[in-house]
Amino acid sequence: MAAAFKSTIQEFGTTSYPAGLTNCYTTPASKASVIVGISITNKSAFELPMDVWIQRDSTKHYLAKSVYVPAGKAVTLSNAERIVLQSDGTIHDAVNADAPTVDGSSTKTFSCLLSIYEDVN
Repeated sequence: MAAAFKSTIQEFGTTSYPAGLTNCYTTPASKASVIVGISITNKSAFELPMDVWIQRDSTKHYLAKSVYVPAGKAVTLSNAERIVLQSDGTIHDAVNADAPTVDGSSTKTFSCLLSIYEDVN
């Protein structure tokens, strides 16, 4: 398959913040991908914190940690542009996110818009 641009939107939020996680993207087996951009939107009526990280094996590499996003606003993670994600067949880099819920049950507090250039091997 030829390299291609992809976009994914994943809603996230957990009642176990900051110990929870939602997977936003996982690098396909034996491929490499490049993050082109990440935008996070707070869909709630409250200013809340969020975390976004790259998971490689058991290690978290934070792109944003406890970053407060105003109610109804979006932030662009400019430090996450042009990051290479890899997969060697056994370890697949993943982009994960977490944020608290407002009412203790909704898991749609935030959304993550992720733009990826995939299959760049």
